[in-house]
Amino acid sequence: MVRWCGGADPSGGATIIRCISPFGEFTRARGGRDYREIRSPKFTYVRDSKGPWLLYDNVKDPLQLDNLAGKPEHAKLQAEQETRLEQKLAEQRDEFLPGADYLAKWGYKADASGTARY
Repeated sequence: MVRWCGGADPSGGATIIRCISPFGEFTRARGGRDYREIRSPKFTYVRDSKGPWLLYDNVKDPLQLDNLAGKPEHAKLQAEQETRLEQKLAEQRDEFLPGADYLAKWGYKADASGTARY
């Protein structure tokens, strides 16, 4: 178990990765999207505002070549990862609002595709 400043690892073995809104060259036109990801040594699970996007078994598929999201035989695993993601987002008070809401809140300008520029 990893120790942090004399205490237990607060991550629970998983971390959240956020793309609040696409920016720079990662435009919506080129596939950019706002998403949330939960990553552990075993799994990577990503969803955007439309739903599950990516699900990988990091042990069996370390190069992440086989996307398991949406495959019926992995529905239980996907549901488990969704629950973990929802728990983490709740703990961190992340409402997972649309990217445009954050851009407006923080005063960023976006182009016609909704992408914040550098």
